[in-house]
Amino acid sequence: MDGLLRLSEDEEGGVRTIAAQGLAGLCGKLPRMFSGEIIDALLDMCGPAGDASAWSGALTALANCAVKKLLSP
Repeated sequence: MDGLLRLSEDEEGGVRTIAAQGLAGLCGKLPRMFSGEIIDALLDMCGPAGDASAWSGALTALANCAVKKLLSP
């Protein structure tokens, strides 16, 4: 998981996209408690300290999770 989170911040857009898809797939296979931790980590990447690559990767991963209906209100 840590590796995918790091890759989702990569400068290369293709790497971020693949990492985001991997994170969403991982969230779909884990119990909700553990997938919630990944979602929290993605949301943390969108903080003021995150650069454009981190924001892009995190939002792409969150969008993939939303498409798979993995986000709860």
